Amino acid sequence: MKLEEKKVRSKVFFFLNEVVVARFDFATLSFYDDKDQPTSAIPDCFRKTTTKGGIWYYAVKWWCQNRNIRVSSRLALEMSSIEKAGAVGIKLVPICFSTPELGHLHFDKDFVALVKEVNLKDADGLLLLTHTVFTAIAEKTRRKNYEKRGYSATFIDILFEFSNLFDEAPDEEIHELWHLYQHHSLYLLGKCQRTDFIICWWNLAHTLNEPLFIRSSPIIALQERKERATLKRYDMLSPAIKKYNDLPSLYYENDEYFVRPLISAQDFHDEATQQNNCVERLYMEETAKNKTHIVVLRRKSNPSQSFITVEVDGCGKRVVQYLAKNNANPPAEVEPFMRAYKEHLAPPTDCPTEYKTEFPF
Repeated sequence: MKLEEKKVRSKVFFFLNEVVVARFDFATLSFYDDKDQPTSAIPDCFRKTTTKGGIWYYAVKWWCQNRNIRVSSRLALEMSSIEKAGAVGIKLVPICFSTPELGHLHFDKDFVALVKEVNLKDADGLLLLTHTVFTAIAEKTRRKNYEKRGYSATFIDILFEFSNLFDEAPDEEIHELWHLYQHHSLYLLGKCQRTDFIICWWNLAHTLNEPLFIRSSPIIALQERKERATLKRYDMLSPAIKKYNDLPSLYYENDEYFVRPLISAQDFHDEATQQNNCVERLYMEETAKNKTHIVVLRRKSNPSQSFITVEVDGCGKRVVQYLAKNNANPPAEVEPFMRAYKEHLAPPTDCPTEYKTEFPF
């Protein structure tokens, strides 16, 4: 096979037996194969490699080096990784690999042995290292490392099920969690119960910046931590709620009823408890972000008793909804007052769809 090249303006065409097999754009440093659109990865024809890296890979590398072309860092990393893989008899397919993953590839004896263990080959009998193979190897390696530390199968299963939480966690924290798991025999709990407990405990410990391991019963301590985490969340949200929801225009009254905004996280909690609704769960943070407003309608004869929960839009000019306890329809007696309140708010025609917020979520 004779590989030839021909430069036409900003493009270089690669020929094999007088047939164009690939193009390389000098201007954009992009590869083209048999398609019209460039690809950020090396085209398929460049991946038809031999155990030493392959004619296509070396052709592009030679062409770039001899013309002093600065290839993109990603392309350079792909080419370097393909060369390292080819040197140990592995055909690397860099598609789907992230740049950090490619950068951390080390083709030592242990890693090559794991690739051979998976034993995925292409049509020519070459060992393939695809992203799927890499993921399987990484998972197997991580599981073996956990087993070497003495972790039980049930604990390792939790670490893998919630890998988004634990993959980047320091080893010291994982071991501290394992100590808690063993010391308090959490493995005796049912699968769902122990998993829910571990995840909740992990999140609370990080929210409160408190240790994962305690000698006293974590089952008893869990509720107390939940309460303190709630109070911390209330302390964080309340200033923004007061800033954005305590607007003079939201207040209104007549001889029988009055409307006032909720101005703290505790107000939201109390309203949700009395009304048995989702105003705390779904609307408290939205209010703190200045995306909506929540006010309450109450009787002057009983101002501490919740009656009607009202949502006003982010402009503070239009009533979105108003409901009684258990999300029931409000009684007919409040309709005249609500009509007057809507007129009081007087919606403008230029209400924006986006509302600015300074709250740090």
